[in-house]
Amino acid sequence: MAKILNVVNLSKIFTIHILGGKVITGCREVGFSLGAGEFLGITGPSGSGKTSVLKCVYRTYLPSGGEINYISAARGAVDLAKATDQEVLYLRSGEIGYVSQFLRVIPRVAALDVVAEGLLRRGRELAEARALAGEYLARLGIPGDLWDAYPATFSGGEQQRVNIARALITRPRLLLLDEPTASLDSRAKMTVVEMLWELKAAGTAMIGIFHDLETMRKLVDHTIAMNGGRCLSLTGR
Repeated sequence: MAKILNVVNLSKIFTIHILGGKVITGCREVGFSLGAGEFLGITGPSGSGKTSVLKCVYRTYLPSGGEINYISAARGAVDLAKATDQEVLYLRSGEIGYVSQFLRVIPRVAALDVVAEGLLRRGRELAEARALAGEYLARLGIPGDLWDAYPATFSGGEQQRVNIARALITRPRLLLLDEPTASLDSRAKMTVVEMLWELKAAGTAMIGIFHDLETMRKLVDHTIAMNGGRCLSLTGR
């Protein structure tokens, strides 16, 4: 299987200047590869470096060392560890998605438009984008009378479902998930698993952090166990 992501010796070190230059290791010398349609799960205790890895791949964090070689559909081989901010923003807008534990959106924008935004950036007509956004929200259990409401007024679980719909609707080539089901009930978790399986079948490569190991096992092909910022093991399903 052709790999679309190859991470080599990835490290992220934080220097906390207000603490006298204290050095904290986010992750150190982490490596893995990922093919189209593969799902890599990352496990480990809090503070083990899981989120640091995801944020380096998404380039929320600028890596301190190593390579993140991504094969872009539009631009060919790109080292995300060294790419310019403009290159990273371009890839985020068209190929790389991220689901965090928290919904961050522009205030006073309706949930339907939050979800449709990514499709509009890709050139879809407004009516078509909003119609598809409604389908995603409905599937994730957001009732129609809330679609024109602001997500800031939603419960935590509802906000997370909007977050998931926004990321999945664009069908990215690479999808990063940081505890995507943490605030969801069992029915919503099942729906999310079904939707992620559909993306896998369509070729989306995914990296996910889960404390809910039962949910993770339904999705992953390989698992990395981390502790102290390092990769302790890489196993198959």
